Amino acid sequence: MRPITHLYAPFPVIDTKRGTGRTTLMLVDAFHEAKNGTSVFVLFPTHALARHAASQFEDTFRCTVYSNLLIGVGNPAREVERYRMKNPDGIHTWTEAEIRKFQERWPEGTTADLVIALMLYTGAARSDAVQLGPRNIKDGRLQYERQKMKGRDGVLVDIPLHPELQRRLEPLMDQDTFLQTDWGKPRSANGLTQSIRGWVEAAKLPHCTSHGLRKACARRLAEAGATPH
Repeated sequence: MRPITHLYAPFPVIDTKRGTGRTTLMLVDAFHEAKNGTSVFVLFPTHALARHAASQFEDTFRCTVYSNLLIGVGNPAREVERYRMKNPDGIHTWTEAEIRKFQERWPEGTTADLVIALMLYTGAARSDAVQLGPRNIKDGRLQYERQKMKGRDGVLVDIPLHPELQRRLEPLMDQDTFLQTDWGKPRSANGLTQSIRGWVEAAKLPHCTSHGLRKACARRLAEAGATPH
């Protein structure tokens, strides 16, 4: 049973597939013209997304209340019950043993190994990983602007290119993107998610996710003595 979060607004359904940012703006517009006795039902594909979105909505509505955009309405998102996550520690972080097990099933030279290496040695999100290509490599460094931050005052990611990753990317310098499909087309973030799901299942690591790789990257950096900045 998928979780349903309900809030008061003047239209019945919001499509969360449009993205959290657009959904939040739609909710704010709805509450700006809110009428008593009407409601909106927001259907989320996962419990984690429902919990995350509820927190974002509360922050957004707090700002609109302070800006006097919701006079007499208050902060409706504060009343939404949060779904209790089964895992209080959040998304699982890949261990070194799990990384080795995956690489044993998908050795170097496979697309699966390339994907995992690219995300593990850069900490890139799915939406960024599928966009990366030779144009992002300059003087032995990987540089890109996060897709999530484009159009805003985002920070340019500028990191040294790890030797393990550089070796895998060298044969791909004539491609537009490193993770392009077999037909030479850019791979989508959702398509990448589906592929990773199949690869981890085949490696008998069903609890491992792409986001868990980013956490593994952060763990490695912390263990190596890296600082937040």
